[in-house]
Amino acid sequence: FKQKTAYEMLRSLVGSEMCKETGESLSVHVIQPGREAGQGLAYLEDGTMVVVEDGLAYLDRSVDVCVTKVLQTAAGRMIFARLSANQREPA
Repeated sequence: FKQKTAYEMLRSLVGSEMCKETGESLSVHVIQPGREAGQGLAYLEDGTMVVVEDGLAYLDRSVDVCVTKVLQTAAGRMIFARLSANQREPA
């Protein structure tokens, strides 16, 4: 199992379709809290928002995530992800 970079992950997304394989992994840097309790937000190089479930505990840290959903909105693409199973608890 090869972990994909954010760029490789972005290339696998087409239009408003879900990613080709839900469960694809990527590494992101959580930079701010999300709207819902416990969420953290990260962004890909092209500005795509990545909402990380339970990511708030990893604020200002890089984490490995597993994609659960990809949406195309009027404002752009959004990726929803959860922490990868191998992600350690925050220090």
